This record gives sequence, C-alpha cells and structure tokens, in this order.
Amino acid sequence: MAIVGEGLDAFTLASAYRDLLQELEAGRPAAMVTFLRTLEGDGRLPYKLPVRMDGVAMTAFPWIDDALKSEVRNAFACGAPRYLRGWAHGAVLIEPCFPAPTMIVLGGGHVAAHVVEMASKVGFLVTVIDDRPELMTKARFPSARRILCDDFDGCLDRLAPDSSAYVVILTRGHRYDIPCLRQALGRKLAYVGLMASKTRVAAVKDLLLREGFAAIDLERLHAPIGLEIGALTPEEIAVSIVAEAIRVRRKESPTQETRQAEFDRVVIEHLAERKRTAGVSPTKSRTRRNAACLW
Repeated sequence: MAIVGEGLDAFTLASAYRDLLQELEAGRPAAMVTFLRTLEGDGRLPYKLPVRMDGVAMTAFPWIDDALKSEVRNAFACGAPRYLRGWAHGAVLIEPCFPAPTMIVLGGGHVAAHVVEMASKVGFLVTVIDDRPELMTKARFPSARRILCDDFDGCLDRLAPDSSAYVVILTRGHRYDIPCLRQALGRKLAYVGLMASKTRVAAVKDLLLREGFAAIDLERLHAPIGLEIGALTPEEIAVSIVAEAIRVRRKESPTQETRQAEFDRVVIEHLAERKRTAGVSPTKSRTRRNAACLW
C-alpha cells in the first residue's frame, strides 16, 4: 500500500483490490473504504483501503478510528454502500462486498445438470457430487465450480460446508436421500431441499423423527423442493428449485446482507491486475478479462 499522502497509483489500486479479493475468496465479507480526498488534503487521487467486516484494515495504516469502524459495520448490517460527508479527512465511501454463496448439488441426473447451470448463472458457486464416474465430467457440468465423484454417505462431512451453504438433494432414490439428509440436517445451513413426492417426504420425515431428529430440524427442510409452479420437465423443475433458493437468499435469510448483490468478480479481478495490464494493448486486456469470466 502507498504511504499517506502519496495518493493512488496503479500499484496501490491493484494491491488494495488483491487484498480485498483474497478475503472474499476465503469466504469472508470485506469492504473497500475510499477516502475521496487524500489524507494530506493535497488534491491528488483518492486513497483506497480494504478492511475486514469488523472495520480493521487489512494492511498497515496510520489510523482508522472506532467511529469509522462502526460505520463499516453499519454498511455490512445494511448490506449497501455508505457515503459519509464531512468526515475528519473529507468524504468517505464504504462499499461492502459479500462472497458468492455456495450450492452443493447431491446427484448428477438430468435435473441436476439444469440446476447447476441455472444456479451458476445467478451467482452461486456450485459443487456437484455423485458416485457415478460416467456422469461426473466437465462436459456434463461445464459451469460447476467443482465436480466430485464421491459416495453420498459422508460426502458433506468431508466437505464441511458452512452456514451460508445451500444443499440441494437430487439423488436417485430413498436409499441415498436418507444419508444425505442425516448429514445436511445435522448442520446449520442456509438451505436444504429434497426432490421427492409428498408421500415420500412424509415417510422420510417420519423415519428421521424416529431416529431422533427434532421437529424443528425437519421444519427447515424444503420438501418437496422448489416453488410450486406446476413444473414437469427437468428444465422447469430446475427453474423452480433455483427460484426457491433465490427467494431464501433474498427474502428469508436471517442476515440482511445476503439480500444484496455480491461483488462483481470480473471488475475486481481486472482492478487487481491493473499493474500487470498497464501498457498492454486493448485487445490483450479484453482477452485477459474474458479469461477471468471462466472462473
């Protein structure tokens, strides 16, 4: 990072956004604080400071007082940027950024293929799991972040998803649903959905109750999965599932920040690469940006 009074150059900008991106890639919210005037008041370009969710700067910085840390926390609570006028060192812009939510799709059938594609398009980072190696290919799931050929029994325990994860159970039968549900309902997750008929859902819930699962755990289960839109085809069923996940993400989440749009990864990656792309021809720069979209 540049020292106080240097203003913002290409290296400083790239360094700040690399720090921000690193935090987001680790699954932690972060914010970019922009001092719209330099701290020395010399009229040079703004100073950008990446901070963690508690307002603590990620790099050495001369000061960031408790009042500003409080404003950072307020920005995360609201899930929206905050513009502060008349601050001690001029105007300040706080831009909270949130990691993209993860979705774990258990099952690699026809519905799963469409769910993975649609969920990826609306911003989920999708992992798909099935125990059939002939299905677990990049050609079948080109937009998946991870494709894992693994047994359903114990797969979530091995992945250890956090409380922001969405689990979609699309296995090929009761035999596989139960071990998946045991793992999912035993964790605090943002969403758990099961594709099954109402009769099968009732039987599954009865079995899990007899195994000792609490009724409150079963109330968190979205089953039959998806919004009721009369879906029949695999594509339509996938639409209903992803729509339900969006509704939970935007309207039913206990934390307000998940109602907001996540960071634009392509833009931040480009800013983080500013030092490297300086002096590169426009054609090469476009190629680099397009390549970033493939992540």
